[in-house]
Parts: sequence; structure tokens; C-alpha cells
Amino acid sequence: MSKKKAGIIIFTLLFVSLVFSQTWGTIGVSTLGVWVTIPAGETITGTLTFTNFHEQETNLVIKICDWKQLKNGENLLMEANSSDKSLAPYIKVTPEKAPLSPGESRKFRYEITMPRGITGALWGAMLAVPERRVAGAGSNNSSGNEINLNELAKYGFTVKIWALEPSSTLPAGEILSLEAQKSEEGTKALYRFRVDFANRGNVPLRPEGTLNIFDAYEERIASYNVDRFGVLPGSNRVLSVPDSGVSLPDGKVKAEAVIKYGSNNITRKQIILHHEEE
Repeated sequence: MSKKKAGIIIFTLLFVSLVFSQTWGTIGVSTLGVWVTIPAGETITGTLTFTNFHEQETNLVIKICDWKQLKNGENLLMEANSSDKSLAPYIKVTPEKAPLSPGESRKFRYEITMPRGITGALWGAMLAVPERRVAGAGSNNSSGNEINLNELAKYGFTVKIWALEPSSTLPAGEILSLEAQKSEEGTKALYRFRVDFANRGNVPLRPEGTLNIFDAYEERIASYNVDRFGVLPGSNRVLSVPDSGVSLPDGKVKAEAVIKYGSNNITRKQIILHHEEE
């Protein structure tokens, strides 16, 4: 099995993030997300740097886990190997636990292997937390044997990792629905639009796009950017656009959502409204 250095990382968020907590102080981490491309059967290595900005020593523990995304964008952590697309069994971190003195920075080495026979993408996460918080994290079930990872995450960092097998990636997306929601605010009727986008492929997507509104004469009367967002394979995400609402002219109005994903892939959805001012 060949090994490649983390130079093949195609995307990583290069910043130091600081979180302030009254309970255990301040910890910095060199990245909160890593995208890697790994051919089947190969391994890459890289490092994450954690810094203790607190005045007391912190014993940092690294836990490997899975995660999933809900339609509203909320992320939920799960025990390792909970998903059929789990990267967790193929992630190793050294050391798994280490003390950090006040002001000390330490590198944790990770190794990620893409198993043979895998297509598309796998994903997982590394949860870094103070050891003293682990015992008090509660349980996910009535047996009390499993740590509540989402409770534990409140006291640490979740570094997400996506691993793509390059020869088998298939980006595919679809707008499932475009809906208009009417509300009365003062003397005006305002419309807010919801876009439901589904990832039909086998790789994570970060779509972006616009919502355009046209009058009965096909003249564009409003345009709104859809914030860039992440969607895992087999998942969908519902977005409200725009948040502020828009007042429409009388008569027939067309709304069109245009979402771009992958390199140059585009999906569209239109709806026709008949608005009459009361």
C-alpha cells in the first residue's frame, strides 16, 4: 500500500479558530475541515495542531466518530461506523491523548486509508475534547454505555474529514421543490421562498445559486443569492431565500431557482404565482 503526504489535500480551511468557554478555557485548532482525494487502496498522512491558551494544563483526547446532516443544516455526531459511508474505521490519530501545558502547541498526526472497492466519498470526524469532560458527557441510550457525543462536542472541536475516491466520483443534484410562503406584514403581502435541494450523487456537494423573480412581461424584478451550503450524498437541504421577504406586483409572477453544483452542473426549478393585492 503506497502512502502520500498531505500535499494531495485539495481543500482545507486554513485558519486558527478560538473558542472561549467559562468551563474549560480556550483551545486553538489549525483547521476545522479537511477534504482529501485518495485513490482506492492508498493512504495519506497529515497533521492537526492544537494549542492550549488556558492558564491550566489540559489533557486533550481525540475521538473518531461519524456525523450526519439534517435538512435544516444541523449536524449530529454518531458513534464510529454508524453509517454505510463511514470514514471512521479508516482514520488513525497519533497520539490519541496528550497533555497540553499553558501556551503549548502540539501536532497530532492523522492517517487516512481509502479501502479497496469503495466508490465516491466517505466522511467522518475527529472530536477533540478535554479528558475530564468525557466522563460527564452522559449517555446516548438507556444502557448508559455510550457517550453522548453531541453533548461532549459542546466542550471541544469537531474536525470534519471528507475522503474522495477520484476515479469513481459522480456529482449529481436536483431541486426537489421551490415553494413560496405568503405572509401579511402591515399593509403588504410578502413572499418568502424555500428551495429544497437533493444530492443525488456519491460525493459531498457545496452548491450555490440565485433566486430570480420575473413579472408578467418576463422582466426580472428581483434577484437573490442563495448562500453556499454543504449537502452530503443521499441527503437534501431546505433553504429559505430570501429571509427578508419580497413584495410582488399584481398579476402573474414567475420565480426561478438556479443552483450550480460540482464543476459546471446546473439544476433549475420554476413556479408561477398569481398575486393580487387585496
